[in-house]
Amino acid sequence: MRSRSCSLAKAIGRSRSAQLRVQSVLYGRYWGCDAERPFLHFEVCYYHSVEQCILRGLERFEPGAGGDHKRARGFRPTVTYSAHRLGNARLDAVIRRYLEQEREHVARYVAGHIEEDA
Repeated sequence: MRSRSCSLAKAIGRSRSAQLRVQSVLYGRYWGCDAERPFLHFEVCYYHSVEQCILRGLERFEPGAGGDHKRARGFRPTVTYSAHRLGNARLDAVIRRYLEQEREHVARYVAGHIEEDA
């Protein structure tokens, strides 16, 4: 079995979602669709991905950061990481300032939910 793989969802319309497997962890992301489809978000983000983990014998599924809708499905908030490269220096500076604030907010959010779960 390969240690890495990536797949894009195919759905009616143009879905913006992906699954990335690294070692025994499956990472799932969904960025929307060109038209609203009932339950597509949960099918792509949770149900299909969890099923794939079970079928492939993977240890963990990582659905992404935050969101109370994820907690209702048994996922705890976790810190995730991403990398960005923007060619426009002014836009890059604005985004970096925002991300600094966002990091602080996410850290507080995750810490608050860890305390609730304890």
